[in-house]
Amino acid sequence: MEIDVKQLEPAALAAWGFQAACLLYAEDWDGLVRQFAYALAFDDLPQAAVRRDLAASLAELGGSMLLPPAKQDVRVRYFSDNNAGLVAEIEQSIPTDGAGRVVLTCVVSRRNKTLYGVLEHIWAQADAQHDYL
Repeated sequence: MEIDVKQLEPAALAAWGFQAACLLYAEDWDGLVRQFAYALAFDDLPQAAVRRDLAASLAELGGSMLLPPAKQDVRVRYFSDNNAGLVAEIEQSIPTDGAGRVVLTCVVSRRNKTLYGVLEHIWAQADAQHDYL
């Protein structure tokens, strides 16, 4: 997804991560993929890859469902200048009914002068690892 430079502010990136979490929580696979794509889809349909990775993350945590996401459960980090074009990383954690949280990692990168944002990864974070939020 192409993004505007105005969206690089911390509050805008946090809202972007929260929006992705809300779409995942609502199981709006099409909306999530349409707005954010999914970098780890590989040869799968992106919607199927999101469902697969969410199911694997929930299983790893011993859970079966997401609980409502909260706006404060987001972390925004910026990269220093680099050759890969990475600009920012947004991590939005979502509580589950298991022993931890599912985390969405979104990445903003720059190619030439254009900024792109993508859902990079969906992963499980056990409660013992949940120390930054």
